[in-house]
Amino acid sequence: STTPVQPQSAQEKTGWVNENNNWTYYNNGQVTNGRDYTYLPTINGEGHSWYLVDNGVVQSGVQQWAGSYYDFDANNNYQRVDNNYVQSQWGDWYLFGNDGRIQTGVQQWAGTYYYFDPTTYLRVDNDYRQSQWGDWYLFGNDGRILSGLQNWKGQTYYFDPSTFKKVVNSDVTVNGTKYHLDNDGIAKAVSNVDAKVDKALSQRGVPYVWGGNTPAGFDCSGLVQWAYGLGSSYRTTYQQATLGAHKRDVINAPKGSLLFFGSDGAPYHVAISLGDGSYVHAPEPGDVVKIGYSKYFTPSFY
Repeated sequence: STTPVQPQSAQEKTGWVNENNNWTYYNNGQVTNGRDYTYLPTINGEGHSWYLVDNGVVQSGVQQWAGSYYDFDANNNYQRVDNNYVQSQWGDWYLFGNDGRIQTGVQQWAGTYYYFDPTTYLRVDNDYRQSQWGDWYLFGNDGRILSGLQNWKGQTYYFDPSTFKKVVNSDVTVNGTKYHLDNDGIAKAVSNVDAKVDKALSQRGVPYVWGGNTPAGFDCSGLVQWAYGLGSSYRTTYQQATLGAHKRDVINAPKGSLLFFGSDGAPYHVAISLGDGSYVHAPEPGDVVKIGYSKYFTPSFY
């Protein structure tokens, strides 16, 4: 006689099972319902680790979880990615922080700063954006924060190399050229003449010192030599009078021209024209560098 074979119950799945190229975690044949970030034995069998699973299936790439987004690396045992800028499964790149969360706003990365859009989480290029703490910054075509002289929407601005913030109401010199930054931060190059005149005007109030040509004290030709950066061959009023042809219509002397008092061969005083009938000069002992007026003390030539 024969004995019938009894059917065997299917062995219940337990642990990680590779199904259709996806790893699924079973516990006595059951999988968890829904999405969960849970501590499980590792897929490679070495200890335990945290995994994001959805109905038991381990998740990889960029995934939504707990009100944010995270990235899980299938090439690193499906572990959460921290402190890295990575490409998603759909091709876009995102920055993840030290707790794994996707980052937005101004963020430090790879030795510089970038800005990530709070809605799309994508890096922002070629834009002027407000940070999460309220200050505004300019980001270039590779997303990096910019400093120094920069063009933006048809204007030139200057951004502080240390703070990266736009500088306003100030003067800066870049590569030998002086720029004035207005109330909106718009930069305008200051002409060489304007720069020299401004340099002289900055010394108003400095005492007259015979033979002086430093901010500790000036005589008349010393102020001119210092403001114009003249060499020792043009230290005296007489020497400075040889710099150009002499013109008599002193009332029309353009800004920055040198005004001389006395005869062509023996000038005794020099001043710097402001272009409007006034001038800046170091008058005499006991006085200070100040503005004078042609209608009260008229130059002879320029």
